[in-house]
Amino acid sequence: MKYPSFKRPLLRAASLGFCLIAWHLLSTLHMDLGMVTFQNLPTPTEVLAEGWHLLQSKKTLAHLTASLSRVFGDFDVSLH
Repeated sequence: MKYPSFKRPLLRAASLGFCLIAWHLLSTLHMDLGMVTFQNLPTPTEVLAEGWHLLQSKKTLAHLTASLSRVFGDFDVSLH
């Protein structure tokens, strides 16, 4: 189905909003859907708060630098 160009971003935003609301509701209610369980999954607000805390930590840059140097170092080795 072909959508007009102005409706496409709205459809994408609505889809993302729906997924976030579903995630919030399912994790808040600790739903168990059989194969998929939300009993141990944090809510989006908890994830956002922890991510913000992580970004403010001084250790994050050191850990990120170490991880990226390993990744690029291994990539460099794989090229030679």
